[in-house]
Amino acid sequence: KLLISEIAPTIAFSISKSGNVAKGGSYTETLTVNVSNMGSAKKIKTIAWYEGNTLKQTDTIDSTTTGSWTFTMPTATTDTTTFKAVVTYTKSDNNDTSVTKTASITFYYNKFYGGVDDLEPTEATVEALTSALATGKGGTYSFTVSNGRICYAYPKSLGALTSIKDGNGFSLFDSFTRTEQNYTQAGDTVAYYRYVLTDATTVSSYSVIFA
Repeated sequence: KLLISEIAPTIAFSISKSGNVAKGGSYTETLTVNVSNMGSAKKIKTIAWYEGNTLKQTDTIDSTTTGSWTFTMPTATTDTTTFKAVVTYTKSDNNDTSVTKTASITFYYNKFYGGVDDLEPTEATVEALTSALATGKGGTYSFTVSNGRICYAYPKSLGALTSIKDGNGFSLFDSFTRTEQNYTQAGDTVAYYRYVLTDATTVSSYSVIFA
């Protein structure tokens, strides 16, 4: 007797907007399941679409061939969410089995960096600096200031810095003053750590590594 191995179908899953995005955005997600190879499966039976752990809809597919199927969420997404599709297919032995595929969108507040004049710049001054997604407290950034101060601010919830160095690895940690300030971000009041170079300086394309 020949033993025939069960070969699962090749299933890909995607959402129309995934990855890291800024808080305040709004995205109406379209979920897509693509079956590019049936393997030894007899048919794709159903697809259940989820937002987080909430079932939004189950579609009866009953397709014996490859194909793509989509579902658009009825409401826009404004916060970190994992979407999933549970694909049920019929195997060659006529038994059903399911596979779960996931994809996520993650929202972050911004962090800010650049040059300022004062040791205690206002919220408006800091928010006018260059922004980046605050996926972590650290980062390496380039600064150009003329008789000014290097400024770096990010959400306090990420924790305090333990190291500040220049591009050559020389510690600048004791040269910065840390203060706290509340910023309004995407309608939320968010506590920020604000690190500002204590004494004014003039530098051009000066690399600073925050960690």
